Amino acid sequence: MYTQEQILGAELSKLMDMCQEAMESQRNQELLHSDMQIRYRVGIGRTVFAKAFGFQTLDYYRDMSLCLKAQLQWKLWNFYVLKDDTPFDMEVGIDYATAYEPSLYGLDYFMEEGMEPTYGRPIILELEDLEKLPTLDFYTSGLMPTVHKQYEELKKLVDSRFHVFFPGFSRGPWSIATILRGFNELFLDMVEEPEFVHKLMQYCVDTRISWEKQRCAFLGIDPKDRNYRWKYIIYRDNYNSDSFEDEVNGNMFSAAMFKEFILPYEKQMGEFYGGIGYYHSCGNLTSFLDGLRELPIFGLQHVSAWTDYEKAIEKTAEDVVVQVSLDAVKDVLDADQARMRERIQYYLSHSRGRRVDICPDAIYVGGQDTLDKVLTLTEIFQEERRKYEN
Repeated sequence: MYTQEQILGAELSKLMDMCQEAMESQRNQELLHSDMQIRYRVGIGRTVFAKAFGFQTLDYYRDMSLCLKAQLQWKLWNFYVLKDDTPFDMEVGIDYATAYEPSLYGLDYFMEEGMEPTYGRPIILELEDLEKLPTLDFYTSGLMPTVHKQYEELKKLVDSRFHVFFPGFSRGPWSIATILRGFNELFLDMVEEPEFVHKLMQYCVDTRISWEKQRCAFLGIDPKDRNYRWKYIIYRDNYNSDSFEDEVNGNMFSAAMFKEFILPYEKQMGEFYGGIGYYHSCGNLTSFLDGLRELPIFGLQHVSAWTDYEKAIEKTAEDVVVQVSLDAVKDVLDADQARMRERIQYYLSHSRGRRVDICPDAIYVGGQDTLDKVLTLTEIFQEERRKYEN
């Protein structure tokens, strides 16, 4: 077992050897073959590791040696120090967070120290602007030239034991539509210009499918391949077919609007990919749960801290894992131990025999202090899970 100090002090070649040890360890083999009903997997952002481990986020995107070293360090920290239920893997790669897909459509993207990459203002200012939007090119659109270059650099840095993943397209059609048009404008369009909204949504689906066909041809895989994974977020595998729809929020519009303007296009994505591996929204999905049952989700259904957990347990298809996220601020960063324990007990006691992933997720603020908070929460979870199982 390695300590944080040993992990941070190791050089790149030693880190790769340590990763091989983790991969072959008995604990990892147990995790890889586990059928545990309740899993606990923590989502810590690279901005936290940057502060705790002492690297600059801008350098992370400029220097692939640093990028690789940082990824190996936090993978080893997760496995040897945090010890949640995430199996170890020999995979590394590059992603540009929420800046990636918007850049393909021509939006500006921004890189600031200590922040995740992000995107600029909407580009559909008038309805007619939709006709001016581009087709997507896997090699030349937006960040693609940079990503291809960094992908090749990473492959040269690792040895044959590691797989370098190429980032996929994770934003769902509604998310892309709001990025291109702006949420307020798109909301009004649903009422005043419904035909335009349908046209925009179809454009979002068509461009993603076109880009995905190019990506899969480059990688030599089928879009329906459920074995090829990548990491949009550094702590969890992603399927080709994932749909991240943070802007799908029942606090903003009705279930009827969801079924008219969003669900048909999610179904098209599901048909193309042969299912949806992971449906994610940080919004309130409570009123949309019945509609989501119509999607061919085969992996995980995200349940945010704002979605009714008990209703999600009841309404999510039995063969789908319910991934419930704790509130990163109230339940983790600002929480005392009593609050942490109460939330863990709630999610365990209301799981109703379902397969559930409990995830302190989207933790992007702080440094070592945040890691210490997460370690405390992890100890509490392990104690409460033992009680629950007994």
